[in-house]
Amino acid sequence: MGSSEQPADTQRRSGAVEAPLVVAVTADAEQQCDLVKRIDGSAIVLLVPDLDSAVVALSRRSTGSTAPAVHPLPEGLAIDERRMSVTWRGEALRLTQYEHRLLTIMVREPDRVWTNEYLHLSVWRTRFLAGASDLSSSVKRLRRKLESSGVPLRIESVRGVGFRLVRTAPER
Repeated sequence: MGSSEQPADTQRRSGAVEAPLVVAVTADAEQQCDLVKRIDGSAIVLLVPDLDSAVVALSRRSTGSTAPAVHPLPEGLAIDERRMSVTWRGEALRLTQYEHRLLTIMVREPDRVWTNEYLHLSVWRTRFLAGASDLSSSVKRLRRKLESSGVPLRIESVRGVGFRLVRTAPER
């Protein structure tokens, strides 16, 4: 019995279901809900807030990977997402919840350029308004805290786009 002849529940469990893939690029929750209702199970729906997220999600789907490539943290840096804590060489970094979310997102893929829109949506869970200072202010404070603690990470601005986290030479 070929994969197309398998019962539907077996196909679903094996991931062999063939259905159209609809990629909805919108951060608006109402639009996402409306689309899912209109499709009514006739397609696989991938809901993403921006094009960057769509590219990442689709590249993982095509390679069969469900997780981003692992980039090890600098030795001595520990991030506990559940407890919202960050330590560097055993010393706690006092981060706000927004600074913690920013760092947690950016360490997943160092050297990636994270758009302002994506970071804002992921950290504040609201739409990004051009010229909003909350993201810039949080990045500025996080930069200062990483530098003053000697963490070998630096947040670079990518003008007109967003930010990138890069490793620096560790202090001795």
